[in-house]
Amino acid sequence: KDYELTANLIKATEDEYKKQFKNDKFYVILYPDALKKDSPMPALLKERGIKVLDYRQLFPYPAKQYQLTYDGHPNPEAHRLLMEQLTKDLKKQGVL
Repeated sequence: KDYELTANLIKATEDEYKKQFKNDKFYVILYPDALKKDSPMPALLKERGIKVLDYRQLFPYPAKQYQLTYDGHPNPEAHRLLMEQLTKDLKKQGVL
């Protein structure tokens, strides 16, 4: 039920984005370890026609080499890896 609500909220956000910006360049990024591997969220988003970039397997997280030392948030290397992949994927799709 919570996943359905979240997917519906993201769909409503996409609809507003399209209305405001007059394009379909709305993407949802699934961050490494953002969801459990068996999460229904990717399928629910795709069912609603939302473009999903699934980076859950991009690098192991949580892992010390990708976390800030004292609080566990992603470090610059984690963000660099994600942005590198995002740039490649958006170029492939003709967005960049």
